[in-house]
Amino acid sequence: MVPTLTWDDSFVPDRGRVLGAADLDAITRFYRYTDEDVDFVTPRTLPGVDPKGAYFTRGSGHDQYGAYTEVPDQYQEVVDRSH
Repeated sequence: MVPTLTWDDSFVPDRGRVLGAADLDAITRFYRYTDEDVDFVTPRTLPGVDPKGAYFTRGSGHDQYGAYTEVPDQYQEVVDRSH
């Protein structure tokens, strides 16, 4: 029903804008939902690169700094950042 997967070890996925250790060292604090690029995508970090970059946010409302919020305008700002 499903074709056999043929894995290509040379494949490198496009992970978008990812901040590395040097990038994180150059900033005071990393905020997951700020500094969007021209496509309105914010940078990410990969686990284990630097403690400053490790980030977890609950799935419900958060503001642009990743802090929990139930304030509709703060949440809406994150949702509408592409406008």
